Amino acid sequence: MPSPYQTVQFVGHSLCSAPEQDAQGNLTYLGNPSTNQDYALRCDVVDQAIQQAVRQDSIDNNPRCLKIYMMPEFFFRGVNGAYPVDRTSAVVLKLQELVRKPEYEDWLFVFGTILSQSIDTGVDRYQAYNHCLVQKGGAGPAEDDGRLIIKEFKSNIDFIAWQRLSARNVPFPLMDEWTDHLSRLPSSMAGIPSSEWQLRHDDGHCIFVLDGLTIGVEICLDHLMQRIKNSMTPPALDIQLVTSCGMQLMDSALNLRDGGLAFCTDGAALDGSTHAGRPYKTEVKTVTNGQIQAMTATHGGPVQRVPLAISAAAALFFGGAGSLEIYPALPL
Repeated sequence: MPSPYQTVQFVGHSLCSAPEQDAQGNLTYLGNPSTNQDYALRCDVVDQAIQQAVRQDSIDNNPRCLKIYMMPEFFFRGVNGAYPVDRTSAVVLKLQELVRKPEYEDWLFVFGTILSQSIDTGVDRYQAYNHCLVQKGGAGPAEDDGRLIIKEFKSNIDFIAWQRLSARNVPFPLMDEWTDHLSRLPSSMAGIPSSEWQLRHDDGHCIFVLDGLTIGVEICLDHLMQRIKNSMTPPALDIQLVTSCGMQLMDSALNLRDGGLAFCTDGAALDGSTHAGRPYKTEVKTVTNGQIQAMTATHGGPVQRVPLAISAAAALFFGGAGSLEIYPALPL
């Protein structure tokens, strides 16, 4: 099916999604002690931010232009670093409700990631899940307009407790049921790449077709590990999206067709620190005649930066609500 879209416009929500860090280097998750209140407040920040985005004069309102709004990894995690696992569906449903409006008809939202956790006391194993909801907006989107991707490669910097234990060489088994099957594959299948095509909208894989566009989504370390590129017969993508906290677009990990576009929203400061007020990076890359070309808001690209004044964000994110970084519409 040919795509109804001829151009795409990227909008990055640029803020610090890393833990707060004091002068001694101690890390703290910000948020509200109540899980329900925490994700409700974060959803309200999202609601206010996307409302401001849609009102900007620089937004291309041509219905042939797909607007992609992306937030950084770890946007939803709370004061404990992750929500109870049974709260994930509540966050997803709330976010879907926010964009089920006609003004978001030609918008695609990448809602950063949602962290959830559970403890399997039977085997003394801590399970952590890092989900990314990709949701098409509009008055009445179909069920498969929402896609759920699960991060495969977890990093020892993803959780404060894991960092502390790793520094002392203390084993800390961090996994989840979705990726745990990889360790149980028979030896005859070792090293055989798996397909990343989604067979169901919530199966956790990271390549899918939406509105005639082949889209791939990677979460931070998944990009460095070339999750898409190393999968079984990966397609040349129209759009490759990376939501991260400490990862930029890597040329070696891009798997774009000629004329395809890659977009990253990174919730960590450019120098790797998390000091309030530092610029947090968004960037776009494209492939033209086999050559990768870059455009970044922080390196003088033609990007509009719109500061966000959302008071509730100060208690949720180190440095507050951040800004919108709006790129010009680009041909697909």
